[in-house]
Amino acid sequence: MRVGPAPNPILDKITSDQIGTVIKNKGDEDKRRHERLKGREITLRLAIAAVCLFVIGLCWLFLKYDKSEHLEGVIGVIIGAFGGYGFGSRKSAE
Repeated sequence: MRVGPAPNPILDKITSDQIGTVIKNKGDEDKRRHERLKGREITLRLAIAAVCLFVIGLCWLFLKYDKSEHLEGVIGVIIGAFGGYGFGSRKSAE
């Protein structure tokens, strides 16, 4: 009489070729995931650069046309928008 868990019937039937195929497929899946994440990172960096250029351009326009009294309000709105975005993305991740 045997004591312990029953042997897994799949382990008796699996061959080394099948194990190699599983490992190869897992490697391919990891490569696809890496490429997808790399694409997301590039997109995020481009979006951040575009937003930074927009903010710098907006500030430059206010300073160029001597409207610096409005610049404080605009900067406050921009910072508030980023704070709201950060709060919203933090809440959705939880």
